[in-house]
Amino acid sequence: MKALTLNQSYKIGKRELVRADIEEIRKTLEFLNLERSKLVSGAGPKFVTGRLRR
Repeated sequence: MKALTLNQSYKIGKRELVRADIEEIRKTLEFLNLERSKLVSGAGPKFVTGRLRR
């Protein structure tokens, strides 16, 4: 995380490097943690298999 707070971007010749935004990383991690919690608790999508009667 320390690397993200220092030197956010730099340019060498025609090339430029831009590091990720730490706030965006936090939001993504929170979202993924919430999705994981839903799947673990069983609140995620349900898959139902069925058999057709003839």
